[in-house]
Amino acid sequence: MDNDVILETVSPASISEAAEVIAEAAQGRRSVYARGAGTHFEYGCPPSRAGFVLCTDGLQDVADYSYRDLTITVGCGVSLNRLGEILAQQSQFLPIDSIFGGEGTIGGAAAWSPPGPRSYRWGALRDYVLGVRAVDGTGRTFHAGGKVVKNAAGYNLTRLLTGSWGTLALIVEMTLMVRPLHERSRLLSWVVTKRDDLQRLLDCLVTGRSEPSAIEVLAGPRWGRDRFLRVADDPWECRVVTVHEGSAGEVDAFCDELRRELSEAGLKMGEELPADCYASLSNFLADVPKSQSVYELAVRPSRVVAALEQLRSLRPHASLIGHAGLGKIFVFADEDAGVTPEVIVRLRAAMAPLGGHVTVLRYPWDQAWNRSVIWGPHGPASRYMQGLKDQFDPHNILNPGRYVFPP
Repeated sequence: MDNDVILETVSPASISEAAEVIAEAAQGRRSVYARGAGTHFEYGCPPSRAGFVLCTDGLQDVADYSYRDLTITVGCGVSLNRLGEILAQQSQFLPIDSIFGGEGTIGGAAAWSPPGPRSYRWGALRDYVLGVRAVDGTGRTFHAGGKVVKNAAGYNLTRLLTGSWGTLALIVEMTLMVRPLHERSRLLSWVVTKRDDLQRLLDCLVTGRSEPSAIEVLAGPRWGRDRFLRVADDPWECRVVTVHEGSAGEVDAFCDELRRELSEAGLKMGEELPADCYASLSNFLADVPKSQSVYELAVRPSRVVAALEQLRSLRPHASLIGHAGLGKIFVFADEDAGVTPEVIVRLRAAMAPLGGHVTVLRYPWDQAWNRSVIWGPHGPASRYMQGLKDQFDPHNILNPGRYVFPP
């Protein structure tokens, strides 16, 4: 964190206290930086102005759990581990991945969290947020959405707030739709050493009818330490992992269909992995050392292999995990081969012909980076985004400088 920015820590014990903190900050034009468990506080840009770190550990109430209706209402400070334990008692779960680790909070995940492997089948967190209570940049508390699954009234502010890095409002409570816990999970794995073989395999997995929950591509030395997910440090060797979930009958049917489709394509069935290997995929950002930069490539799913080819030409030994069905590739740069602004500019130019873009998620805060390098060039939508920011946070006190908006 920038040592020149002095931040005072406050820990409100209730929603009303959180609103008071923000209202007082607005009056004094002091910044407010929300913090849950701190699992991804060092992502994005550093705090740019003196103010408060608002810790949400006092906002952990479970206000309602209507398990028969598949809904639960929780405070933003509830950890993903605790939420999972509560839901498991009724054989239910929230189908999102705790990519920073289970100690992270649901509020932090709602403010910003990249998609996890399961997002391919189950969708993102915003798809499960039915309603929120939030505090805007003036200290005003408001509600959006509702508490029923079929609620579709209003402007769908829940989707607007989810993923906004806490720059529009502090989500203090949310109502979530949950799902019945699946009966069985099966992981399959392939090691691929040739570009064309990877393209054929991904085409089969993405366009087939086997309905995997996740289609992951792993490469680089980061995975060499994993007993089951090990990959050689070779520019074109990678491991493809699929996850299949559902009832025992559904999983068997999915895998039988996959075996048939692979055979027709001249490919072999993958080897089965232990189910607990999924934790390494689900928590893929949890153990990335703070010395490492992280950046994301986003392309159409059909261009994933082409994007990997461009990446490997520039960073042949980079470690990565790709959500192939979503077209998202996350790259980890170690301190010996750290990412630089020049690398990002070159990589962004390489992605442009593929219709893709590059976002820097974490970089050394002791280095001065241009915001256009971190987030990419501003498009025509930026003025509309700024207009929304001005409506929700007219004094620019919520996470100033942390996201795309000017500090």
